[in-house]
Amino acid sequence: MNTAVRKRLTAADITAMTSAANHKVLVPKAPSEIAVKSMIELNINDVLFYDRNPRRLPNDLYNEIKESIRVRGIESALFVTKRPGTDRYMLAKGGKTRLLILQELAKENPKKWSRHTFEEVPYVNELDVLAAHFVENTGRSPMCFWDFSEGLADIRKELAKEQGKPISQSAFPQLLASMGITVERWEIMDAEFALEVLEALGPWKQRLLSEHVQRVFRPDLTALQKLWDLAPDTVSTEFDELKNKAIEACTSTHDYNPELLINSIIFELAPHLGCDASALSHLLHLHQKGDISTQEDLTTALSQRQASVEAETSKTETDNHPEALRQELQKSTSAPQSAPQEKPVDRGLQNLAKTISTRQQQATDLPGLPGVSVARGLTARPPKSQTSPNQKDLGAPLTQHELALLESMGNVGQARQILNFELHELATTAGIENLVVMSEAQSLPCGFYMELPKSGTLGSVANDLAAQAWWLMASISGQFDHAVVTNLLNEISPEQSLLLQDNGPACFKAALGNIDTFADTVASCLGGEEPFIAELLINVLTDRSHELHRSSIQVLDACANFRETVHQRQSS
Repeated sequence: MNTAVRKRLTAADITAMTSAANHKVLVPKAPSEIAVKSMIELNINDVLFYDRNPRRLPNDLYNEIKESIRVRGIESALFVTKRPGTDRYMLAKGGKTRLLILQELAKENPKKWSRHTFEEVPYVNELDVLAAHFVENTGRSPMCFWDFSEGLADIRKELAKEQGKPISQSAFPQLLASMGITVERWEIMDAEFALEVLEALGPWKQRLLSEHVQRVFRPDLTALQKLWDLAPDTVSTEFDELKNKAIEACTSTHDYNPELLINSIIFELAPHLGCDASALSHLLHLHQKGDISTQEDLTTALSQRQASVEAETSKTETDNHPEALRQELQKSTSAPQSAPQEKPVDRGLQNLAKTISTRQQQATDLPGLPGVSVARGLTARPPKSQTSPNQKDLGAPLTQHELALLESMGNVGQARQILNFELHELATTAGIENLVVMSEAQSLPCGFYMELPKSGTLGSVANDLAAQAWWLMASISGQFDHAVVTNLLNEISPEQSLLLQDNGPACFKAALGNIDTFADTVASCLGGEEPFIAELLINVLTDRSHELHRSSIQVLDACANFRETVHQRQSS
């Protein structure tokens, strides 16, 4: 047994040792730099949610997280802090979803879930807590873009309070980076635009995507605002009133669809600018090309458009009249068996006649016409009171105003709208709706083409629904037919460059620009080998259980209508 007695240090010994030590004086850390002050066990119902948490809408993964916690418990720390002058803890760094789940589980099993050990961190200031919640929410699982936008705006306001001055556009990204938040400047601009212009989105806010703001809403709504300001006798503030009116009407009756919303706004604005919706869409296109920059440009473009429409209307006035179409339909259906077989070109006109006449008392859903549809089936829409909770609400029957809008498009315009609707139905089923591009290029037989996807996004046609849909639609469009490609190259002059979209070096338009490398560019975007289209089409059309079956048949029918109406116009 060791009985040695350890020498007791005297005050002189300690002084000598301290003097000889090679040490530095440490600068006290800021509270935010101190990782964890202490562990504290609390009743989960005594902890407050952070009242300024950027994540306001429910987490899409809520049920999955709940089941994971039920099985494994909380695997990552929950942090709490106290505001000065308060006696209750609140969440300090995210954790809203997990705390809410703990409270639900505690109702099921109080003994197991009612208490939890939290990590306490010091309260520095409101900006510190707000930034910590933003970082936690964006890092753990993505917030919806609307919550992301409001979170950024909240941080900017708090920064302005802290610094006593507004935060400039150029300084904001750097200040965010200093708090551990990496956001690109274009994301900030998209977020600010959404909050300023799209506040009326209501139930659509949760579905809003940054790419839709950047690709659809910002360019189109900015251009429409400029056209409105250029027009004579318009009041700037009325633009927002009409825009919000259209947004509220569209979002209350339709599922999320950015293009549909833009069309609805166009239909609302057009009468106030003294034109119809198709004319305003044309003006929008011209403005985005840079052809309209003054009031004189706008007046000239509108006059030319109206003159063109009047000339075409007078040429096909009888064909476009619903009563004449109905009479033509009755003649064809009541003809005796020995009568000559109807010309193929008439079928598209008759289908359109059915659409107009039948839909006067039936409901429909055509993009751009709220409450209007020309979907296949020609079946009556059930009244809203009969619509089951799980059934998509199709809205009310056509109004006279909606009928007038539909009729004003002319046969080709209606057929194009029908085709656009059916194409997006098919593409949405496969999740590739962003790759469908309507085009007025005369060389494209069906008036559309498929944009090339980003490399690696499509799988094998054997087991990838998106790949199957893309190849089917691209084949129907004719965009890989040698004759079509040749004609497109001749048609797309610098003056008509907008007939195809320019989406960067790997897009369909860019690939056409170098015909020698066209096949290689397409192959690199699509991956895998081109399928045997006939076999794929037969499989989809003959298998009723295939997810693309119904939509593919409707697309083919819509393509036939479109081609026949175009042929009719060219022949007249």
